[in-house]
Amino acid sequence: MATPLNRKRKPSPPSLSNPPSPSPPSSPVDTRTGNHPKNGGSKAEKRKNKKLKKIEAKTQGEKAPSLSFAGTELRKRKLPISVEEVRDVFLYLFADGAPTKFLVIENHRSILRAVLLLVPGINPEAIGTSEPQISSAYPVAIGARETSKIPVINSCYSHACPTRATGEPTKMHSVLTTLLQSPISGEQKRKRLLERQQQRFSNDNPSIYVLDVPAMLDNGYPIPSYLGEGLSVDPESIRSTSSWPAAAPTSQTRENGWVETPQNPSASKGKALRMIAIDCEMCETEDGKVLARVCVVDFDSDKVVYDQLVQPEKPVIDYLTQFSGITAEQLAPVTLKLADAQVGLLNLVDANTIIVGHSLENDLRALKLAHPRCIDTSIIYKHPRGAPYKPGLKWLAQKWLNLDIQVKQGGHDPEEDSRACIALLRKKLNEGPDFGVFKQDIESIFERLSKSNGRHGKGATSAVIDHGNPRAWHGAKATSAMACQTDDEVAAKVIEAAQNHDFVFGRLLELSQALGWTTQRTQPNGTEATSVTVTPIEPDPAAVDAAYAALNTRITTIHKGLPPGTVLCIMSGNGDPRLMSSLNVKKSRWDGMMRERKRPEDIPQSEWWTMEEGRLLEDATERAKRGLAFFCLIRLEISSCQSREVHLTHSNWQSKVCFLTFDMADNLDDPRRHVQIHAERVSNVTSTEFPGVYPGEDHSWNFNKFTEKLHVEVRDVSDEAVDFDLVGVDASIANAFRRILIAEVPTIAVENVYIWNNTSVIQDEVLAHRLGLVPIRADPALLDPPDKNHPEEVGTTDRNTLVFHLSVACTRNPNAPKGETDPAILYNNANVLSGHMQWNAVGEQVSDFGNNPPRPHNPKILIAKLRPGQKELGMELHCVKGIGQDHAKFSPVATASYRLLPHIIFRQPIPSELCDKFVQCFPLGVLAVELDAQGQKQVVVKDMRKDTVSREVLRYKEFDDLVELTRIRDFFIFRVESSGSIPAPNLMPMAVSVMREKIATLKVAAENLYMNRDA
Repeated sequence: MATPLNRKRKPSPPSLSNPPSPSPPSSPVDTRTGNHPKNGGSKAEKRKNKKLKKIEAKTQGEKAPSLSFAGTELRKRKLPISVEEVRDVFLYLFADGAPTKFLVIENHRSILRAVLLLVPGINPEAIGTSEPQISSAYPVAIGARETSKIPVINSCYSHACPTRATGEPTKMHSVLTTLLQSPISGEQKRKRLLERQQQRFSNDNPSIYVLDVPAMLDNGYPIPSYLGEGLSVDPESIRSTSSWPAAAPTSQTRENGWVETPQNPSASKGKALRMIAIDCEMCETEDGKVLARVCVVDFDSDKVVYDQLVQPEKPVIDYLTQFSGITAEQLAPVTLKLADAQVGLLNLVDANTIIVGHSLENDLRALKLAHPRCIDTSIIYKHPRGAPYKPGLKWLAQKWLNLDIQVKQGGHDPEEDSRACIALLRKKLNEGPDFGVFKQDIESIFERLSKSNGRHGKGATSAVIDHGNPRAWHGAKATSAMACQTDDEVAAKVIEAAQNHDFVFGRLLELSQALGWTTQRTQPNGTEATSVTVTPIEPDPAAVDAAYAALNTRITTIHKGLPPGTVLCIMSGNGDPRLMSSLNVKKSRWDGMMRERKRPEDIPQSEWWTMEEGRLLEDATERAKRGLAFFCLIRLEISSCQSREVHLTHSNWQSKVCFLTFDMADNLDDPRRHVQIHAERVSNVTSTEFPGVYPGEDHSWNFNKFTEKLHVEVRDVSDEAVDFDLVGVDASIANAFRRILIAEVPTIAVENVYIWNNTSVIQDEVLAHRLGLVPIRADPALLDPPDKNHPEEVGTTDRNTLVFHLSVACTRNPNAPKGETDPAILYNNANVLSGHMQWNAVGEQVSDFGNNPPRPHNPKILIAKLRPGQKELGMELHCVKGIGQDHAKFSPVATASYRLLPHIIFRQPIPSELCDKFVQCFPLGVLAVELDAQGQKQVVVKDMRKDTVSREVLRYKEFDDLVELTRIRDFFIFRVESSGSIPAPNLMPMAVSVMREKIATLKVAAENLYMNRDA
């Protein structure tokens, strides 16, 4: 149906304003509702009240912010929202980011704070819902579920929004980095381009790649004491920041065995700079990794000038042979110690020598050597994903030198690695500074927040709360970075930071560690971070349950502690990565053996990599990329009306709708809402005083009053049927929805049948009629309706027609038992069924329909019967979009019915001796007999919904004046059953869309009538 013109305002999208927290603090409610003396209280309390009023003014009323899903946009999508899109929500709120397409944010300038929690381990099962399809872009309704392991999420959020991490077919990129890194803005990009154009570097000058002191500090390099002289950096701060002991600045030797290259500028004055490449191999002792071999290659001559094995001071625990290539036999006769190796190196270098290496800080730490001039190939070349990632030497050599290194099974060769570093630097000198730098132009979102004018006219403040030392990692550019050891610390500091920071990021890891999804590892800079587990770990069920319970408590605490006007987003980031990780490890081992040119027969079959495992890896990677995100907006509590939402669909591809609900559903004793049930009649069915014309009361219609009364609650939902309550409207609206559901919801049916062979006993016309009644399951939103006025101009296209082919021939079954008479066994294709209809995708339909290809809803619908000798039944079917109002073949899409809510009023207690008889007058399950505190029988209401018209109780004189039977006139119990062509949860949202179209058309007509009133 075409959208009417001149629509003044688009219909409101589904609201995501959260329901109140499970146990909301009472103080904001008491303050705002006036439960305190007007002139009483301390100055601090008055300031607090004044602040609350300001917050209320900003977060309530016409300028109140709201979040809602963009149904039209989501309907077009083939994949879930990306992690980048979640990140962009917060860049839009507090920086210069563009509005997101999947989430509609009204009055975003009224949002005061935002908190983003990354909680790996939350999956659909944890919140008691089924797993959404991989391609699903639609949020999944969760609601309250008994099977939820994190019930606070089900109570605070109405929907789980599927997300998808970035990556390659067999690898997943870091969710953390994707979230916290963003492309720079257009202005910053132009600024960087100008800076690059202004740079005039000499290609043969290696000094431009030497690390300055701040870069050395950022990357954990040991700093020589004399670097502080003449620099803006305080020497004492350098020594305190550096991770090796400080001593007298003029001394070449420091305590704990550390040395620094001597500063002797006069000795090298006028000489060309010497360059050498260094690579070290380590072994493991009780003191950690220590030096076991050092190799030095001269840059100019390309010769090895120093290569020695080094005997560690303490016994070796692990030779790390698979990495270092060093064995116990090699080290056994070695007498050279670390101090001897230092002397040998200091004979080769001075303060003007340039040392080249890859992640050189690790080699210098192993040598306990501080040197001022360092070129690091892991810094001058960039990782494709940008900082804080650094590229590996093996990858750089293959990418930029077309050279395979580190392929030997016996471990790394330091000479090979040193020569690779020299070759990379030569390549850089020849090609220029921009070589090997990916022009992605990305930056930390915290840096972007701080530089942006944003909504405040100044930079937004940010905080990172994470395990380990976030200041040394992804939180380096944040306003505040708080290190934590436990999830409880993270939760407490998130609440603390949210009071005075615009954007807060926190990460809770206990659940993912209990599930075995992540393990702890230590970064070179000392930061505790998480890495995906290499081999699948079976989690301890008790530990997992405890982790879920603890997470539920922490989220509840955070939700309660955040200030009003805060967006709280919780996201898992990804799914279970264990299978993907284990398969990648196996594939990596196989690739390594192939590079070593091993023959398959020399490799155990258990280590072979097969095509089946390749497909399994791609599937496991796709599943690992799937995550969930939850959005809500925390508001001030309102005692009389509590804002929450109910969505009427959990569909993967249809639009959704939600409504603001009001506690009116509990006010069932208002006699003005009652329809009276008598023994032989019904009263108060219609009245001029309903739905709202009462003396002395203002019943003029406005939107706020309407939404306050409106209440929608889903009672039960499945693919076949939906039961929900519609409260606060009169019968005309309820009946309008019923009629739309029956006759005006669009669906798809067979329109034309082109038959080229029909030898069945059914005539062509009857056969075509039968085919027209087969429910076709396809998304009608992806097809345009046929143009009835100008059909010849449009014709049949991939935008308005689905094509099915039906080609079936009956043959004898050669394997049928002798004497068999059952046609189903005796023949092949004795029955032509709807499942034989094969969709023929044309044009862009493959990408449009994605993982939901059009098909008959029930593949077992009988169309015709054939026997051997009858030729092939062949035809082409053209399906179009339509509504039941136009033709019966499009109807019924659904059956829709409603009834009024039964309400039983006890005027007097039922006498004990009559309780059993009284209960028997009602259907089973409506009432029950129980014993009171004195042991006397009493009647209690179990479930009024099960009551039908139980007038039998009114026919007994002994029950006169004891009970009153009523129905609530504006409480409609709806049941919508799908015929199969459209999933039941999608029907009511589609009916709402049709209703909106009708209202918009009526509005335009009324406006035109008003404008032409004087004509």
